[in-house]
Amino acid sequence: MTFSTEFDSVVTHLNENDISSSVPPQINWGFLEIAMKKWIGIGVLGFFIIGVLIFIITSLWIGSDVRRYCKNAKKLYEGDCVTALSEMVDDASMPFRDRNHAIWALGQIGNPKALQYITKYYTGKVPEKESPDTSLSQYEMIKAIKLMQGGVNISAIIWRHGIK
Repeated sequence: MTFSTEFDSVVTHLNENDISSSVPPQINWGFLEIAMKKWIGIGVLGFFIIGVLIFIITSLWIGSDVRRYCKNAKKLYEGDCVTALSEMVDDASMPFRDRNHAIWALGQIGNPKALQYITKYYTGKVPEKESPDTSLSQYEMIKAIKLMQGGVNISAIIWRHGIK
C-alpha cells in the first residue's frame, strides 16, 4: 500500500464518520403535524362554542329587557304588549326615555301592528347626536320600522315566544 492510497482510505473513513455523526436523526414531522391540526381544531371549536354562548346570553338579555318594558307598559295601559307599548309611545305625558324604550321594544318584537304609531313620529332625519331624554330617537325609529317591515332579528328566535 502506498502512502497516497493509505491516506485516501483514512480520509474517506474520517469523512464517513464525520458526516454520519453531524447529521441529526430523522424526526417524524407527521406526528407534529397531526398534533398541530388537532389543537387548531380544538381552538376553532372553542371559539365557535364561545360565540354561540355569547349569542344566547345576549339574546336572552334582549328578551328580558323587552319583557320588562312590556310589563311596565301593561301597568299603565290596557291590552297586549304591542298595544300597551304603542300607547306609551303615543302618550306625550310620558318621559322621552320611557317612550324611546317602548320604541326599541316594539322594534324588537317586530309586530307591524305598531307601525302606525312609530311612523307618526318619524321625521326621516336622523341627527348625528340625539339624547334619549330630550326627544324621540329617530335612529331607534328607523331600526324599529325596518324590523316591523320584515327585517331579520336573529336574536328573537331565542326569546320572542310567549310575548303577549
